[in-house]
Amino acid sequence: MEGVPRQDIPVSFSDEQETEVSITEGEIDTQATVERETVKPISKEEATAVIARDYPEFQHAEVSVVGQGQNAVTFKVNKEYIFRFPFRLVASVESKAETQTSILKSLEGKVDVEIPRIEFQGDNPVYSGYRKIEGAVLNKELLATLTDTEKIEIGKDMADFLHQMHTIPLGDAEKAGYTRKPFMAEAKRRETEEFVRREFAEDEQDYLLRMLKHSEELEANPEKEVVLHGDLDLGNMFLRPDTKKLKGVIDFGEAVGNVYRDFFYAPIRDKTMGDAMIVEYERLSGEPLSREAIEAYTVSREIRFLMRYHGKKDAPLANEWREKLLRRAKEGLAF
Repeated sequence: MEGVPRQDIPVSFSDEQETEVSITEGEIDTQATVERETVKPISKEEATAVIARDYPEFQHAEVSVVGQGQNAVTFKVNKEYIFRFPFRLVASVESKAETQTSILKSLEGKVDVEIPRIEFQGDNPVYSGYRKIEGAVLNKELLATLTDTEKIEIGKDMADFLHQMHTIPLGDAEKAGYTRKPFMAEAKRRETEEFVRREFAEDEQDYLLRMLKHSEELEANPEKEVVLHGDLDLGNMFLRPDTKKLKGVIDFGEAVGNVYRDFFYAPIRDKTMGDAMIVEYERLSGEPLSREAIEAYTVSREIRFLMRYHGKKDAPLANEWREKLLRRAKEGLAF
């Protein structure tokens, strides 16, 4: 961006107390409540102006909103590029963006699937841009149309991707910016336990609290620590439209942690796909995976989903997650 005249673009700020609660792995932890200036999500008009200011080739770009997540707003530019504008705490946004860029660069050549390759960056406000990964987004609607054979093949592809991630040397990962992060902070764990005691019958509580306790024990004494993707969930994977094979992955986390933390989203979303991923990973790694450990993380995650929608008073989704947990509690086994 050297030689490009800088001009401040007005972006909304507010002084407020913020507690960050995220659904993303590595961010299931809650940041301490702090008094700090907080950036509000940038608008499409503001983002368009910022991008055009920093990169003149986008002076007359077509910009559309892709969506807003827990920590960032994403835009599509000229139907070819994705620009991501993080918000949340001002003090952490810039360092987090730099870490994400460093991590993505460190992964180049280490995984077979396509990943974002950062081509554009800005610091006022902080953002990054990369060429859009072409393919069909694996979302709930697409998942519902897949055959069991296609789900099994996707599960195997996910296992291959995770095996490649998990064999990256921890020393190299830490140099790139990966750090050890708890699956669930102590305060958040207590809040979750209290929710279970308040919302479930005694016999159901026993199972759910046992799973929470087991995930806590797994965090305290990890069998194996690896470089985690951290959010291998629907919306973060792209399939080849013709073959339904895994083509690309986005939204990488920054955590090193227990290997089992990368295995709960697939079983939550689809048992056939999840089972295939687990079995194929065992074949590739030559190491067995504990179904009980995966169950503990899966149940803990599902409780957090329930808490999220319960707190938002979204009755249909809250009821959906409650029913899933009740079935698990009744069976006493996730798989």
